[in-house]
Amino acid sequence: MDTEVVQKLGCKDSYYLLELKKSITHFDEVGKFCALIQQVFSVALFLQFSMSSCIICVCLFRCTLRAPLQYYIFLSTYMFIMVIQIMVPCWFGTRVIEKSYLLTRAIYDCDWISRSPQFKSNLRFFIVRANRPLSITGGKMFLLSVATFTSIMNTAYSFFTLLRHMQSR
Repeated sequence: MDTEVVQKLGCKDSYYLLELKKSITHFDEVGKFCALIQQVFSVALFLQFSMSSCIICVCLFRCTLRAPLQYYIFLSTYMFIMVIQIMVPCWFGTRVIEKSYLLTRAIYDCDWISRSPQFKSNLRFFIVRANRPLSITGGKMFLLSVATFTSIMNTAYSFFTLLRHMQSR
């Protein structure tokens, strides 16, 4: 049924049911897309995050040694690019998780009490699916999120301090 036709007929409940079905279908498609992204890029993300973390650590360590100013500029730029390579996917991963949580909250805020039993049944189905937030993982080991980004940066800094400590001995 077309949404304009449903609205002209004055069947609000049918209209809301149609919109809910569209939302369920859209949520399912987004979930499939996240699964596809995870399947295709999981290993690549794991390798990229691992290598970028090591490169950041080595660049930090190399900045403590003597070198010409141009080399420090090169290291800083290279390290900045490595940080951005980790930060961007983590930021978008966090956005996916946040939007997924907002969807769950929006479901509970809708006016479902006065709707038809079919609407309520579909809404329950949607709630069950939306309670598990959408997310993307790297290497089936870590969630793409800002918390993961912070953890990776802390780990890189910890390895840097370990290298500095070993150098000072």
